[in-house]
Amino acid sequence: MYGYHPTITLTLRWLGFSFGLSKILSFRLWLTDRSFPLLPIADFTASFPNLLHTGLFALSMVCLLLLMIKPDKRILIILLVSETVSCLADWNRLQPWEYFFLFLLLAATLNRTAQQQAKHWTWIISGLYFYSGFYKIDQGFVYGSFQNLILIKFLGMTKVPAWLLTFGYLPGILEMLAGIGLLFTRSVKVSAWFLISMHILILLVLGPLGVNQNNVVWPWNVFMIYMLWIILGKPLHASLKPELRLQDAVVILAWWIMPVFHLFGYWDAYLSGALYGGKAGQLYICPEDRSCFPVSTAAALQRSKKIPCESAVSVYRWAMSEMNIVPYPSNKCYKMLAMKWEAACPGNNHYFIVRSGFTYRVQEIHPGTTH
Repeated sequence: MYGYHPTITLTLRWLGFSFGLSKILSFRLWLTDRSFPLLPIADFTASFPNLLHTGLFALSMVCLLLLMIKPDKRILIILLVSETVSCLADWNRLQPWEYFFLFLLLAATLNRTAQQQAKHWTWIISGLYFYSGFYKIDQGFVYGSFQNLILIKFLGMTKVPAWLLTFGYLPGILEMLAGIGLLFTRSVKVSAWFLISMHILILLVLGPLGVNQNNVVWPWNVFMIYMLWIILGKPLHASLKPELRLQDAVVILAWWIMPVFHLFGYWDAYLSGALYGGKAGQLYICPEDRSCFPVSTAAALQRSKKIPCESAVSVYRWAMSEMNIVPYPSNKCYKMLAMKWEAACPGNNHYFIVRSGFTYRVQEIHPGTTH
């Protein structure tokens, strides 16, 4: 393997550990022994046998273990191929942390020098924070994550005054500015320390001392603290100036240009850093015949005044209870799931509702349509 800098080597080992732990925490996502259907990105993967899914998961875990022991370019290539093929078989596998880790591995594979690798990693991290902050400047985040998750569930507030909610726009603005600040020498320290503090807060809120949920993202948050510490120390002194290289263009396109198109509905939330923003809708299934449920009713049934049926299957609860992940938030995936539900439960009158936004806008979707 061509000369990895010691810091790059250590980072790849931490990446292998964090990535592997996230996959273990969501192991049913990578297998087919589950009631939640596969939603293939590529049609040819629909014919994959169950054994192939298991084999890809096992191959990835072996590669991640080897990555922790001694990073090698051949291991990175095999890992990238196995993860890419596995993700093509199911949209839900393309989680934000999966997408992030794959790009870090790609940068380490395609770039020959430590400075080039560090440059791409910094661009990826900076773009992630910029758009993550940008898409939090939204009422969905203020009334959802800020009010319900932080103020009510974590801090135990029973009544939230209106003036306090105005501060809910501040985290997104600060995160966006901090993301940009990572690119400049004068602001990198302040930005990195702010973002480290933000991840510590996230771990406190989501961890065992807080609401104790979504533990699949805990390793990612710990890894991000490590990455920020590396950026803070600047052990590689990488120049962030773009060059006329295909590798630079790919990173800039994926992490700085394409996320803009999420504003217009042409790029998915999970590929745009739009995390906890509140705009992503949640799918609910209202079936007429409850005996047709392909899932434990105790885990997935939910009643809500906003959903026009007595009890609905919450796809969010279904995915969390069975695979420990948030389902991929996209109408195209919801329509695929609706089609699979109808195929599994023929002859019943079901309808499918997407609820989104802080006002809980309700939209009925129709399987097999394009809108």
